[in-house]
Amino acid sequence: MKNSLISLLLILLALLWAGCGDDESQSDAPSSDQEMAAADEPSSAMRSATPLAVSLWNKAGLREEAGRSAKYITTVNFGELVTSMGEEEEIESEDRTYIKVRLADGQEGWVNKYLLAVDAMRAVAVEDIQVYRRPDLTTMTDDVFEEGEIFAVLTGDRDDWVEVVGKERKKKGWIQTGTSKYETDEIDVTVAILLDRAMDESNPTAREEALSRIADNPSFSMSSLMPKVKEALSDVPTIPDLPANQLYITADKLNVRSEPDTEADNVVFQVSQGDILTIRRRGDLATIRGMEDYWYEIEKDGQVGYVFGYFTSKKLEE
Repeated sequence: MKNSLISLLLILLALLWAGCGDDESQSDAPSSDQEMAAADEPSSAMRSATPLAVSLWNKAGLREEAGRSAKYITTVNFGELVTSMGEEEEIESEDRTYIKVRLADGQEGWVNKYLLAVDAMRAVAVEDIQVYRRPDLTTMTDDVFEEGEIFAVLTGDRDDWVEVVGKERKKKGWIQTGTSKYETDEIDVTVAILLDRAMDESNPTAREEALSRIADNPSFSMSSLMPKVKEALSDVPTIPDLPANQLYITADKLNVRSEPDTEADNVVFQVSQGDILTIRRRGDLATIRGMEDYWYEIEKDGQVGYVFGYFTSKKLEE
């Protein structure tokens, strides 16, 4: 009898232990509802997508460390898309904040944050777009993004408006998404960026070559901006054939200086695009704002001074 009671007690204990084990395993294992919820939830990588930034300036410097005195690595051009690394550093002596970025080729460095539109995408106007100070029709400004003009669209959660900023922050505000015509298509944006760079070429020959490279590229043939490229090509001024002792001014306006030096207050007069000057002598090779060329001592209507060759028909071949 005693043995029977002991056996019964052991069986009851075993059943109780098994029941506790089942409850524990069930508490650790997700239910079918939990599994479905986990499958629907985005991964941490998706939730923390790295923001992109658009360069708003030509020749923004990428440096090894934050600060103007840090070693220069390379140039970030207007319209270039970079990846924000999520690191910022304020340099109080410069009153600037620098942001760490990665370029498309993998190079990493620091750029003045003011020169970038962070957490943004590139866009190009395919027709004129009115800019507003705030997302309200009563705040219309004088600014308009013209057809072919590039700007950055900042991310936001409004349905009818987006915040935008243009080249060198000269234009900024809000545009309506329902009535504004702009493209984020890679081909159209690329053509617009290359067109902007071509039009920045002060030398007509260099400008014509840059525009021709766009027009002749079959990858760009379907872009809605090709008519603007062809129009710009037809407007390029022709540089006349000149003797060796003359040069043609290709910049809209160019300072003539008493000495071959842009740092001093030495402007004696100005010349305009199309002016033909007599060369007295070629001066030294110099680099000004990243542009390498010779200084030329010139004469015009009895006045003598120096001009930098980059803005003339004597531009140094690259």
